[in-house]
Amino acid sequence: IPALGGVPPQRVVDRPNSGVTEPFEPSVSGAGSATWSPDGSHIAYTVSDTIFVASSDGSGPREVAIDFEPHSLRWSPDGSRLAFVSGNELYVLGTASLANGAPSAIRVLSLTDGSLVTLTDQERVYQSPLWLPSGDRLLYLSNEGGARDVYEVQLSPSNAPTGPPTRLTTNLGALTISLSGDGRQLTYSVFRHDANIWSIPIPPQGTGSVFEAKAVTVGTQAIEGIGVSTDGQWLVFDSNRGGNSDIYRLALPDGQLEQLTDHPADDFSPSWSPDGEEIAFYSFRHGTRDLFVMTTEGASETRLTDDPGRESQPDWSPDGNSLAFRCDKTGNEEIWVMSRGDRSSSWGEPRQLTSDELSSDGPHYPVWSPDGRWIAYRADGTIRVISPEGGIPLVLADGGTNALEPSPVYPEWSPDSRTVYFKAKDPKGVASFWSVPLSGGEPRLLVRFDDPMRPSLRSEFTTDGELFFFTIGTQESDIWVMDLLPA
Repeated sequence: IPALGGVPPQRVVDRPNSGVTEPFEPSVSGAGSATWSPDGSHIAYTVSDTIFVASSDGSGPREVAIDFEPHSLRWSPDGSRLAFVSGNELYVLGTASLANGAPSAIRVLSLTDGSLVTLTDQERVYQSPLWLPSGDRLLYLSNEGGARDVYEVQLSPSNAPTGPPTRLTTNLGALTISLSGDGRQLTYSVFRHDANIWSIPIPPQGTGSVFEAKAVTVGTQAIEGIGVSTDGQWLVFDSNRGGNSDIYRLALPDGQLEQLTDHPADDFSPSWSPDGEEIAFYSFRHGTRDLFVMTTEGASETRLTDDPGRESQPDWSPDGNSLAFRCDKTGNEEIWVMSRGDRSSSWGEPRQLTSDELSSDGPHYPVWSPDGRWIAYRADGTIRVISPEGGIPLVLADGGTNALEPSPVYPEWSPDSRTVYFKAKDPKGVASFWSVPLSGGEPRLLVRFDDPMRPSLRSEFTTDGELFFFTIGTQESDIWVMDLLPA
């Protein structure tokens, strides 16, 4: 479309199938990350895991590379190469996951011979690659020094780095960067996301309002995963209050905050064992999501998984000797279980619990029932339960087809295992809490998030059977411009 508008847009790409390695899933909306070549004769774009180049009118598309979640494509000044980000597309395309800390990498593709060169490791955030006008240097964002800052890397004729990158800014906190045509000005957005824990009583009758909620934590931080101890005396959660995300615990109702992990990599999604002695979590310490277990004092950390798959969202069985978790080692997100004989035994090999190859969303967030008979989880806008031994899952709550109905996003159990609580979100992202009997029936609305100043942006929550613990977040952003001084 012309920059000043005035005419209907011209469609140039419409879900091309040629060259895509896998069938389209319903969640794939089509082409993305489109960018013009320097002379305006071509466009590069992505569809699923494939990078295409086509004429500017969309004709003659050809597959040029296949990679993991490629996005943020950038042409080199001479049009011979593409820089892009591999992994963590939700960093720029997400809503609640915007600016998340999952690892990614910067890669350069030669359009002449198809060679791919990786410029960074894949253990941290690497985003927003930009070519400088000389064509032999790249700028990008990374949190390898703590805050997200701008780095510069010099490239050899073979596109390999000639040395370590140079950090150009300090504590910038940028989300994305863009460069003027002459390379003299850099525009960047600064994104701020804060999320603290709040609580609200579970109403025995009627429907409650988020106006009744009370803050549990305060401060400049973003909290995602929350766990509560079986006795209801402790909360454990991840927080980036110290820079990267670490695991913290808090004695309820208003005890002293204690930091349990202190590692440069991000730690997330802690789960308190039923006996109150251990905490499971996942971490990016080895470049991908792996499961860890430590004591509730933060000692004796043990790595449980070390395969290329991404393991996350651990939850304990009632006897404390099994963990249900999410993993993509088959190529699809599924629920897995790993077990041990007792605390003195080694953990065994994981076994796959669900098999939902056609699922476009999930399975996510496995949660073990207190009686040990079921594992609840979310998949494709539904809440399902499945036996820990496997079998056919049962659907307890469905988002339905009505565009006004909320879609379930996260389950939790009542202490007696007779009820599944779940958080849901409507098409505008407004949250609500519901309950549904394990025996079946219509879900009951428990809490409305009817205060626009108190949005709950993420899916995660936890409960001790009397209170819901969840996060309320704020998101703000500004745009800045800085001059780039010649070297």
